Amino acid sequence: MSGRTGRAGDDERPTIGLRLFGFVLIACGLLCLVRVTTGQVEGDWRSDVLWSGLGLPLALAGLALNGWALAFCAALAWTFPATILFGGLVVLVDPGYASFLDSTRHPVGSGWQARGLGVLFTAVGAAGLAGYYHLVRAARRR
Repeated sequence: MSGRTGRAGDDERPTIGLRLFGFVLIACGLLCLVRVTTGQVEGDWRSDVLWSGLGLPLALAGLALNGWALAFCAALAWTFPATILFGGLVVLVDPGYASFLDSTRHPVGSGWQARGLGVLFTAVGAAGLAGYYHLVRAARRR
């Protein structure tokens, strides 16, 4: 038996490794948000939404790993799968927007490849939102 009671308390303090990883996530999240607010993100409003939607959950995950504002972080955890869903829908509606995924080794060469990525992102985002909804419902029943 490990001696843990399942209650928040003595043994629930984050380790040094989790704290360091949390600070790295906070820094990455803030970097994304600063890029949006200072106009360093190229593209239209969709790029701003995607960068903001990825930066906020990174910063929140860093806060949660450090043991700070857990209820606030849990309440906003839906923003990450919602951003993935939004990105998938954007690529489905405008396959040319998937060019941001291009690389020199493996470019997204056709509209079908872009739509395939859009379907994948949409499915992953929808599954994440469904999982978050299920988690919230289960927590409210207790």
